[in-house]
Amino acid sequence: MESNPLRTLHAYSNFVQEAVTRVSVHHSTVSVWSDSKYTGIVEGEIFFSNDFRLRMREEIDFDAGLIIS
Repeated sequence: MESNPLRTLHAYSNFVQEAVTRVSVHHSTVSVWSDSKYTGIVEGEIFFSNDFRLRMREEIDFDAGLIIS
């Protein structure tokens, strides 16, 4: 895997997929998509086995390799 998964849509999608398929995750609705060549959106919820829930929304700048929002 690339050292910074925030550089491409494909790398970040793989990073998120690996994160939500861990044993402690019961269910996930997280989606990753691109709205241009240089930016992407990540949105959804991760439901953990211990009844915790993480709701997330990120805007990613693939050119800079940063989460900008």
